[in-house]
Amino acid sequence: MQQYSFSVTDLTNFDSSAGSFELTDAEAIEFGKEYAAKLLDAQPEIRNQGLCVVAFDQSGHARFIQPIDTVH
Repeated sequence: MQQYSFSVTDLTNFDSSAGSFELTDAEAIEFGKEYAAKLLDAQPEIRNQGLCVVAFDQSGHARFIQPIDTVH
């Protein structure tokens, strides 16, 4: 397990913290998928905005990227 920090970002100039959790790699991937789906359900207006959920490891390196919706 390690500490993962999650952000919602467009990978350019928008970034919003989504929390930090102690997770395994598999749990971090699953969290990113579930969070992206819940976020889109709660805020459908963010569809087609190029947003994704990114999991950063303890060193600050992006480890997993989950698009909020379909990538074009």
